Order: sequence, then structure tokens, then C-alpha cells
Amino acid sequence: MSPTQITPILVGTATAMFACLTATAQQPPNAPQKDTAAPVEATTEDQPSAEEALRLSIDAAERLEDAGGDETLDLLEKINAFTAIVHADNPINPWLDYVTGYAFAASGRKGDAIERIQTFVHTREGRNYWQAHRLLGDLLINSYPRLAKSSFVKARRLKQDDPTILYGLSRCAASAGEFATAVELAEQVVSADGGKSLSYVHFLTELFIQENRWDEAWRSARQAVSIAERDISLAATGGSAERETGGNLRAKLLLLVAEIEVSLEVLRGVIREDPAGEDAYLQMAGLTRKRAVSGIRISKIDELKILEEGVKETGDRASRHLLQAHAVALAEVGREDDAIVAFQKLLEKDPANSTATEWLIRLRQEKE
Repeated sequence: MSPTQITPILVGTATAMFACLTATAQQPPNAPQKDTAAPVEATTEDQPSAEEALRLSIDAAERLEDAGGDETLDLLEKINAFTAIVHADNPINPWLDYVTGYAFAASGRKGDAIERIQTFVHTREGRNYWQAHRLLGDLLINSYPRLAKSSFVKARRLKQDDPTILYGLSRCAASAGEFATAVELAEQVVSADGGKSLSYVHFLTELFIQENRWDEAWRSARQAVSIAERDISLAATGGSAERETGGNLRAKLLLLVAEIEVSLEVLRGVIREDPAGEDAYLQMAGLTRKRAVSGIRISKIDELKILEEGVKETGDRASRHLLQAHAVALAEVGREDDAIVAFQKLLEKDPANSTATEWLIRLRQEKE
């Protein structure tokens, strides 16, 4: 599982799905039994068994941490359907609290999420499930860091050297002002993760900054920038759905800009310690240029979004000026196939358009 601060989504749509989910959560063992009818009837012909539905609901719940936007809503819908099947089979199944707790967390209902997960970790099934203790720690850490630490410690007893647990413990130490311990744990996090996750390396950099350990902070900051650039490369060559909106690439570019800002702060610290050090100035100049280039790429994505809306709204009435601007914007953000189609459409309306002809030659040569 990835670093966790579960990000709330727009609560209105997600919360509406919980009219059924709330009813499926486990009742306390001594509570009066409620109506055991499933809150939502299965609509698929091949309905999974209760056991399979439980497995699928847990999988969907744990995937919520890495999801966002439409994917989150899709997972919540799946959870709603699967927990209905589980509820029909056993309305007091303790795993319903775990799944529902995750779903509440994803919809921004932290208090309800904490209540569900606390109930679950006191059951036979939950007390030895490290993911539940880790999730509870994440939910508690901002308001109750001491309670969060207790949950992370329990999780670590069950799962040694998991980066998400070590990350939680490091954050607890930082919250308590124990920065030496926080740094030690954060270094273990990055090592256990293999240096793949940007959030872990970013956190370690921030800790080095707090301790004025500028040389170590610079090494960590450079690693963070490198990871951000790798993620951009993956997003730029990702699936058509990602490239169609540019949303994923834009988000990655914003993260790179943020890491560049942190790196510039670190380099200012390096210069304060050694004003005559030439390398820091060169690095700052290079990062400033990289920040500007990233800003231009973000602007081009925003420009394309506006032009796409214009082409969609005007339809067959779109002028050659709008079609050309749209096609060029597609090419400039790297959507070569879409750009070729757009330039061909432009030539149908304006056969003598030299810009379209030149771009088509260039794009087809690059694809060969």
C-alpha cells in the first residue's frame, strides 16, 4: 500500500452511497438485531458468493488509498454492491466495519471512519490485521498523535519493516519534536520502499530541513526531483484516457514544480553555509529553468483543455483558426495520434493550410 493520507473527495456524491453502506456495518455483539435484509439487491446475473463478495469488497476498500476522482466513486459503488451481499449473508460480519471505515475515510467522514475501524480492531479478526491498525493510525495522527503511535506500534508488531507503518511512526516522532528519531525512521521508510515513492523522499527532505542538515537535504531533494520527473515520463506515455484530459500529467507537473521549490529552499540553505560554493548557484539556475519549462507545459495543457471545449461546443461550425489552434495544441502536449486526426480534419476544411501539411509531415516522420 502506498503512503497514506487518505485524501477526501467531493463529499456529496460519495456520501450519498452510504445510505446502504452504513446499514451494513457491524452492530455491537450485544446490540438488538436489526433487519437483516440486504440494503441493495444484486443486479448482476453472476452474483459472487458472500465469501467472494467479502474478498472483493476488502480489495476495493484498500485500493481507495491510491484512487481519486472517478476511480474513487467507482470503487465506492463496488463496495456498496459487494457489502450488500455480505450483509445479506451475515449482517454482523466484523469485516463490514473495516470496509465501511475505509469508505467513510475516502468520503471525508473521518469521525465515522475512526469509529468503524476502532470497532474492527477490537474483534478477533481485526486485532491481528495490521492494515487496520495502520489505517487507524493514519486517521488519528493529525488530531491524536499519541493514540496514532500506539496503533502504528501494534501494526509494526504484526508487519515488520512495512514502509507505510514506518512512515506513520516517523510522522508521530516528528509531531512530538523527536526529529532525530523521525529522520532515522524516515530513512528506513525510503530504504524499505526502494526510493520509489515521492511522498516518502519529500518527507525525509523536510525533516533534514528542520534539522538544518543541508547537504543531506540536498541529496534527498535531488532524489525527489528525479522521482517526480520519472512519474511525469510515465504519465506522458500513459494510457489514452490519461492523455485525453491531461489531468494526470498536469498533476505530476505540479508535483515536480513543488519539489523544485523545496530544492531551491535547500540550496539557499547550502549557500548560507558556504556562500562561495559555486555548484549551488549552478544548480539553482538549472532548477529555475526547469521550473519555467514545467510551467509552460502546464500552461499548454490548460490551453488545450480550453480549445477542446471550444471545438466540442462549436462542432461543425468550428472555424479553421480554432481547428488549427486545437491541432497544434494536441501536438505540443505529445498527443501525436490525436493531432494527426485533428490536422486531417483541418485540411478537409482548408486544403491549402500549410501549417497542417507541415505538422502532418513532421508527426508522421516521428512515428516512423
